[in-house]
Amino acid sequence: PLYSSAASDVYKRQPMGLLNIDEFYTPLLTFLDNTVSHGFLATATREMLLDASTPNELLDALEAEL
Repeated sequence: PLYSSAASDVYKRQPMGLLNIDEFYTPLLTFLDNTVSHGFLATATREMLLDASTPNELLDALEAEL
């Protein structure tokens, strides 16, 4: 994977969230999914980026990862 180094260990298991209102970030998420399927991005790295269409859903998803 492109995103793997000793420095990246600091960020492991730290979820990030996108508030995907009106599917604004859907093209980015699709791109990231494609990078996983082509081997450029690790699945575990992609799974760290959560998305939801409402603030409450996103907060719930982030909280579930902690």
